[in-house]
Amino acid sequence: MSQSITDRFNELFNATQEYIDATIAFQRLDLYKKVMQAASSTVHKVFVGFVLLLGLIFLSVALAIYLGTLTNSIAAGYAIVGLLYIILCICIMYFLRPSIERIMLQRSSKKLFNKYSNSQSNQSITQKDTYENL
Repeated sequence: MSQSITDRFNELFNATQEYIDATIAFQRLDLYKKVMQAASSTVHKVFVGFVLLLGLIFLSVALAIYLGTLTNSIAAGYAIVGLLYIILCICIMYFLRPSIERIMLQRSSKKLFNKYSNSQSNQSITQKDTYENL
């Protein structure tokens, strides 16, 4: 035995410290990646939503003017379009809410648990490599 027990403990301590530092660095990078993906996805969805809303506004005004010419009253055309939106809102609130909640839960849980399982498998590979290097 060329090495004493204290030297072995020092080597073990240093290897453990390196492993902890590597794990912390990996977790920071993983968190940064997830935050940036969420931020870019949010910005993209807000932009697409804004463009769709702008298009919907123009289509609503055009429909209101068209209905106004059919009824010989522009105000009636705008009132009809407003009522259509109120009816659409009520239908969404009462009939589509459970479906929307179910779909959102399914999609978000798939993304979350797939990312979690992938992250765990990557971490266990890193742990195996670290243990082999000891």
